Amino acid sequence: MPKDLVLITGGSGNTGNACVIHALKAGYRVRTTVRRESAIAQIESAPTAQESSDDLEVVVVPDMTKDDAFLPALQGVTYVLHVASPMPNKTDNIDEENAIAPAVQGTTSLLKLALKVPGIKRVVITSTVGVVVGDSESEIYNENTIQPIPHGPFTEAGPAYFASKRFAYRATRDFIATHKPTYIIVNLMPSYIVGRWELALTAAALASGSNGIALSSILGGLMPRPVTGITVHVADVARIHVEAMTNEQIRTHEDFVLNADGTDGVVWTNTIKIAEKHFPKAVAKGILPLGGNTRTSRRRVDGSKTEKVFRMKMAPFEEQIVSVAGQYVELTEKQQGQKA
Repeated sequence: MPKDLVLITGGSGNTGNACVIHALKAGYRVRTTVRRESAIAQIESAPTAQESSDDLEVVVVPDMTKDDAFLPALQGVTYVLHVASPMPNKTDNIDEENAIAPAVQGTTSLLKLALKVPGIKRVVITSTVGVVVGDSESEIYNENTIQPIPHGPFTEAGPAYFASKRFAYRATRDFIATHKPTYIIVNLMPSYIVGRWELALTAAALASGSNGIALSSILGGLMPRPVTGITVHVADVARIHVEAMTNEQIRTHEDFVLNADGTDGVVWTNTIKIAEKHFPKAVAKGILPLGGNTRTSRRRVDGSKTEKVFRMKMAPFEEQIVSVAGQYVELTEKQQGQKA
């Protein structure tokens, strides 16, 4: 019996690549999209791709906001994992046209095109916990606490990104109400995603995005402002994406919050103790210099619905940090030609 074909957008990013890996290991054929030709070789040369080369196809979609951008890639597909979402560039003035529209158009155009492709059963969208988390430190946030949409102009890329996700979520709900698709749409709302990235070739590349926040304190860094202490392991995010395609408890369009460690959250500077415990030689050699102070802001986020439906316990903060810090040490040793 032929294997089902999964389209995974954004296959060169940390989350998208983790989804590619998990889907291949779960026995699916995978077609993944990238924006640049150079990313094809990057993905195909990775260990997992080498092991499953017959089941992996990488295609270029340079501009996902175009109406028919994903149509060729959708042909023959049974499931879609829409992970790709443009991150606004750092600039002094990020307007809604440049920061918001690409995320919304990329999502809605894919959903509309999926209506034209017979056989598509589910579309799983990578949203963000920022869709449901507000400013209160005491309120418990979950799938039902949808937040209002902020309006620009935005002066920083981070707030613009979260706003774009809120716009895209609302557009998805509007699409469901208007078009009533026969396929099921699942929105996954992860907190800060932390963990090993197979495509990272340098320590600097690994220490970017959410991983950069997680590594900040053990690398002697200081974030400019407090960061919400809510995290989830990238491996759990990938697993949930893939299992959401066929989970029999999901019978209609549904949302899921992905957040580990309960509603108490995490403290970013606890990474220092984790590093001292698991990587004492790397600390002694200065690979992990410690001494940073990433301040934590508290939000209470409940991911228990997800754990119940997917019958799992998401990996705790310590396991997440061991994953990413361990890879950081490996990459640094390789670059320096030394062994801790």
